[in-house]
Order: sequence, then C-alpha cells, then structure tokens
Amino acid sequence: MAANPQNKPGSGKKLRDFLGLKISKQSYIFNIRRRFEYVLEFKPQKKPEGIEIFRQIAQKHIKELMSLDAKRVGDLSKIPRSPAVPKGIMLGLAFLILFIIGILLYFLFFLGPATPLLPPEAPPGSSFSIFGKTSDIIWYGQVVPATGLPNSIGVASVSLSSENITKANLSLFFFDSPIADRVVFVESRSTGSALTQNFSTALETLLDENNQILEREHLDQLQHSPSALTVYVFFSDSGYMPASIVGLEKGKDMLNLTKEGDILLFAGFALTDVELPDGTIAPVDPGVLQSNYGLSFQRIASGYVPSSHLAGSFIIDDDILVASFEELGSKGKIVIIPKTLSRGWNDNVTAAAEDFFDIIAHASWLKPVLNGSILLNSSEAAGSASLTTSPNPEHMNITLYPFVTANIRDTNNRTFLHSVIFPPSDPLIGGGILSHEPQALPTEISGKKLKIDGSKLSQISTAMSLEVYSEGNRIRREDIRTPVSANLQYDYFVDLPPGDYVLALKNSASGKVYAKSYLHVPLLTVEKIFSDWNEGHFGFKLLADGVPFEESINLDAISAQFDGAPVMNLEKEEDLIVFEVTPAPVPAGNHEFTFTFGTSSQTLEATYTPRRNWWDETEYQLGILIVAIVFFIGYSLKRPDVETYSLDVPDFPPLSKISIPVKKSAVLELFNSVNSDYKWEYMPLKISEIKSGFRKMYYKGKGIRIGDYNTERILNKLVQDGSVKSVLGLYALSSWEEKSGRSVRYLAIFRRMRDVFVNNAIRFEELNSSKQYDTRISAGGGMLVHIYDPSPETLNTILSNSTQQRQLLLFANDSEKVEFEESLESTSKARVLMKMLISSGRLALVTVSELEAFLKKIS
Repeated sequence: MAANPQNKPGSGKKLRDFLGLKISKQSYIFNIRRRFEYVLEFKPQKKPEGIEIFRQIAQKHIKELMSLDAKRVGDLSKIPRSPAVPKGIMLGLAFLILFIIGILLYFLFFLGPATPLLPPEAPPGSSFSIFGKTSDIIWYGQVVPATGLPNSIGVASVSLSSENITKANLSLFFFDSPIADRVVFVESRSTGSALTQNFSTALETLLDENNQILEREHLDQLQHSPSALTVYVFFSDSGYMPASIVGLEKGKDMLNLTKEGDILLFAGFALTDVELPDGTIAPVDPGVLQSNYGLSFQRIASGYVPSSHLAGSFIIDDDILVASFEELGSKGKIVIIPKTLSRGWNDNVTAAAEDFFDIIAHASWLKPVLNGSILLNSSEAAGSASLTTSPNPEHMNITLYPFVTANIRDTNNRTFLHSVIFPPSDPLIGGGILSHEPQALPTEISGKKLKIDGSKLSQISTAMSLEVYSEGNRIRREDIRTPVSANLQYDYFVDLPPGDYVLALKNSASGKVYAKSYLHVPLLTVEKIFSDWNEGHFGFKLLADGVPFEESINLDAISAQFDGAPVMNLEKEEDLIVFEVTPAPVPAGNHEFTFTFGTSSQTLEATYTPRRNWWDETEYQLGILIVAIVFFIGYSLKRPDVETYSLDVPDFPPLSKISIPVKKSAVLELFNSVNSDYKWEYMPLKISEIKSGFRKMYYKGKGIRIGDYNTERILNKLVQDGSVKSVLGLYALSSWEEKSGRSVRYLAIFRRMRDVFVNNAIRFEELNSSKQYDTRISAGGGMLVHIYDPSPETLNTILSNSTQQRQLLLFANDSEKVEFEESLESTSKARVLMKMLISSGRLALVTVSELEAFLKKIS
C-alpha cells in the first residue's frame, strides 16, 4: 500500500514551498541563416629553438619532480597539474629587472644637480623720450598727368631714447592750423570736491610724463588769461558747465574764449542746463544755443547726443563732438564729451583723466592734411628715426604744422603716450618742381642712374648743385656742371646707404633753394631658400625692404663670403641667387654667409648638424632593450591557446522610408520662419538651417526629418522655377530682392560677413542701417564696410566718407577683387583718389574668405 505523503513529517511545509514558487519563462528568438559551427583552432608545433629549449627542459624537470613527490605521498589528485612556482619566480625576476632599468633611467635623464630656488626679480622700469629734429613738405615721385604736378609728401626726423621698450608706434601728422600746447584746468565753485581734485592731479601726472604743464586758473580769471594757444579743461563731478560760458553770467563766453584759436574741452551734461555761481542749476533755451553757438543736443536713453550745423564740425570716437566756430568769427573749437564722472566713468577719475589726456596728446580737434606712421621694435626705438606721410596729389602751397605722436608699450605690458610739436613747415619752395622715381637702388646695383626732371626753377641761367640730406644733415653735394634756368634734366649716380633722403636743388653760390624732393633707397637683404650641405650648394632670394625684388640687377656688384672666404661663382637662376662652396661636404658646426650690396651688407648665421642614424642614439638603444625584455616576459607567461567558437548574427532589417507630401508654399515659408527664429530679416540660409526648419513641420503628429540629398533636391527644383536663388552656397527667396531693395548676391555676402563678425565678437550694424555704408564695425578703432558693386555709386560713397573712419571694401571672391584692382589703372580722378586711399591704409580691399584673417590682424 502506498504511503500517504500528507502523513510524512515536514511534507506539508515542502508542498507549500513548492506551490509558492513562481516560474518565469524568457524566450530567445534567433533568425538562423545557417547552423552553428564548432570551430577548433590548431597551432602547428614547431621545433623548439634557442630560449624555448631551456624553457621546455625546465618544465619537463619540474613535472618529473612533481610526479615523484606524488608517488611518495600516494595522492596524485592533490598535486596541481600546472605548478605556479616557475611563473612566480619569472614574474619576480621581470619586475626586478624593470625596477633596475627604471632606476638607471632616472639617474641618466631625470636626476640633475639641485638648483636653489631664487626669489622672483622685480620687473624692470622703462623709459622713453622723443625730440623733434627736422620736418618739411617736399615733392614725391613723377608728375601726375591729372594735375601736371608730382605728389607732395611730408617728412620729419626725430631723436629717440628708450629702455625696456617692446615697441613704439610713431605717427606723423601735418595740420593746417596751429596746435594748442598750453593746458589750463578751469577751477570754479564745483571743482573743489575730492573727486575733481583727484582728476586734475591724475591729468597733471599724465601731462608731466609728456613734458607738458597743467596750469590752474579760476573761472573769474579767464578774461585776463594770457594770449596763447590754450586747451581749457572744464570738468567737475557735478557735470555742469559754468553759466558764463553760454552767456548767462558775466565773463567770457565760449566764442570769446576761442576767438584766437583756443580749445574748450568739456565733459558733462548737455549745455541745456548750466551751473550758476551760487551752485543752482539753470536751464538754457535750446534756441539760444542753436542761434548763438550752432549747438544742439538730442536726448537719448543713455544721455544725449551733441551736434553742430556749423562748417568744420565733426564727430570723433562715435559720440564726441568737435564743434568749430569759424563761421561765427572764432578760430577755436569746443570738444564736448557726453559723459559725466558718475554715469560715464563710474567715478573712476583715472579713466577720465586718461581720456582727456588722449584727446589733448593727439590734438583730436584737428584733422590732418597729411599723415603716416611707422612701427619700431625695441632695438629700433633708439637713436634717430625718419617718418614720412602718405603721398598726396594736392599742391601743398600752404603753411603746415607738423605733429608726432608715439604710442609706447614696455616690457611690463604698460602703454603710454608721448607727442612732439614741430615748428611750422614752409610751403613747397618757390614753385619749383623736382620729379623722379621715389625709390632707387644704388646705381652700382641697378646698373642705371636716377633720372631727375626739374621745371619752373629759375628765370635766369644759374649755377646749381644737388644736395642730399638725411635727418636734416647734409651728407652729399654734387655740382651740376651746366648752368640751369627754368628746366633741368639730370642723371644722378645713386651711391647712398638704405634710408630716406631729401634732395635739394640749390644755388651753388647763395644757397637759395629752388626745389626739394623725396628719395628712398631700399634695404637689400637675402633670405636663404635652400641649402645642400653635402654638395655645398646654396640658394638665396633677394629682398628689397623685406619684399621679394624681381627687377634686373647687376650681379657683379654683389659679393658674397662663406666663413670669411670669398665666393667667386654667384649666379642667377630664375629669381634666386645661387652659388657653391668648396670643399664639400661642408663640415658640421656654425657657419656665416656675408653679402655686400654696394652701400650695405648683411650677415646670416646657420648651423649644420649632420643627420645621425636613429639606432645610434642611447635613448633608442635603451628602448629596444626594454621592448626585448618585455617581449621575453610576455612570451614566457603566454597562456595556452583556447578553442574558440563563432556566432553568426544576421543583419538587422533596413528602416522603412515614408513619402510625405509637402506644399511648395510651406517650404518657401520655412525661409521666413528660420529668419524669425534667429531674429534676422532677409538673411540667406545654409542647407543645415533649412533642414532644421523642416523639423517644425509635422506629419501625423511627428516632426519631419529630412536628409541632405532630399533637401538639395527640393532646393534645386525651387531654384529652377525661380522661387529661390543660390549665391555663395546660401539660399534665399527671390521675393526678398524687392522687399529688401537688395540683390540676393548682396544679401549672401552680408550673411557671410555677419557670421564672421558674430564668431569674432565684433559689433556691427544691421542691414540697411545707413545709406552711406553697408555696416559699421567696432574692429580696428571703428571701420565703415561697403559691399562691392560695379556701379559708380560705390566709389562715390567711399570717397564721400574718406575723411571719416577707415573703410573696408568687401568682395564676393578673388575675381571681383582682381577686376576692381585692374580698373584702378584708369587715370580718372575718382580712380586716382581710390588708389591714394588704398596706399594710405584708409581703404582695405578684402574678399569674404579673407575677412576673418583681416579682422584678427587689425584687432
């Protein structure tokens, strides 16, 4: 009889446990293309060689010892089949060897003599001084057919001394008005505060560094102020102009103060509110300011904008007004800075003083007739320096006032400013004209003399001489054998060192000057292009003032030396000077190349180090040893081969594609939608931006995702039916041309330009902000940007803005730029003026692809 399981002890508990179990099932489904295959990998047994023989002998010996011990003990199953003792010993040996090698490497390469830590040295002090020597206005270059005269140019020389200077930017200006040099701080009831006194002290310190004195006069004393060209500084923390300056109180008003050419420099609130002697603020009728002084003030959220309708007035630094009173019978001006100490400078008196000093030191109330600049490095900022302005086609038959500024940066990265006022320059001498090429190589090098033409010189036949001046000192005199009257044709043998010179045609007896002209002799140097030390073969490119010189030269006039020995076989190969030295190969070490170019010479140093085989280096030998040791250890500890299996998993099925109908109007609306998202207007779009616009379109509740291929297909169809136009890889609606008043080409260039400005954090004005330019940017001290258009209006707009800020003409590509540059070869007045703007640096020609590099260069 079968036993009843319920009667067994404990059986109820087991059943309850069994019934409480939860059985889960997990299914795996495979799409099997073929049966699984058992793969057994075999490795052929090679006959042991070298180290392998000793390894196998050691393993065999260990196995025999293990077998013997197992027999003795009688329990073979307790003896491990793979003993760990040999591997442990080998690991220990490996780590010991690597440790020893590491110690050796440490002593060889990393452990050096201990050097005590020295306290950091204090930064060195810096100094700079500049003194004017000579200045002049002279003829420049050949006769210009449009004017019948050569260009004119301003020249000046200065004496420099400096210490711990990294660079000095010297600028030369010629003004048509004298420069106010006396500076007076006007004191009044509101200038007694601590902040105002701190301002005057800071300004006095800056002026003292520029060898200027800050005088102080009370407002009541101005009517007795000495007659001298003076800059009157009106500044107080209250921000209000004294009432007498606008004629509300007794004393000199601004017209009387500036009558003889003095300058009023004021920062504060608009002159519609002034301060009375008792400290109260009184309003001024705007009509009175407009009629009596030509001044008006427009209120804006951030303050006010000053302006003047009088001729000769202009704006500097975007918001500072220079108002001229010449129409009202006064020779002077007022400079109005629309800032107060609290609102414009945040109570920073040092910053306010620096802004005032910058205006005074640059004489910013004057516009230069001629200007130019040079950049000197630390070694050049000592001794003498020559400065020249850009050539000007106008005949400078007036008295001009030279002025030099020096912007300095020292080794501590500190910047400061110096300025020098020169005596007035006489007009171009007596109407005589001297014309020739403005640049000439020494005749010995070029093989030709400088042809000089003179006209309108003398009414009678006179013995004349040609004198050469450098930095105001006469260095050459050459008598002209044939007496000269009105005209002169003379061939001058140039034997001058590199530099800038003034040629003066004078009366041999009396020294009377008939005409002066400018001559530049470029500095000839060479640049090593290739060197074959094994063959002793070298090639150099000839440079003139650092620029490749490709004109014909007399190679016999150039001599070369290699390590002091003359080189006899100079040859010209295309645009290179080549020669060979003997014996070859050249020994290792330092060598010198010395070139002599008639009146100048140059020495180049070069070091020749023969190449060594890499396996000769100690570092590589140690590396090879370490690699060999590691390889031996790894091979010894290599695990036995393991049988491998493979599992073949089929490819996943491709994703399905859905055809979605989209209306043409919806696609065209994407252009306006994307522009609206970016806060743009009429900006052409990239393909990626159009793709992102599709994601906002929905089909069956889901956003549309579209690939590049389909996007381009849709755009190509829209371009073919004329709804969309493509320029510079960007797409825009054709209807935008009528709405914006601009072509798609213009809009595409503006978009490319906009991307560059945004990426480089440069402020700019939006599309159609002004009719005088396409946009204004903050880079380079402020520039006006024009997008190139072949129409004459582009040239007229650029020329009308030539007296304002620097300008940039932007081209779509290189072909447009080349075509425009070729058009400048015309002798029309507009084209000649454009060339002058380009050569003076007032106008830059840049393509869209060059724009970013240009902005980084001027920033």
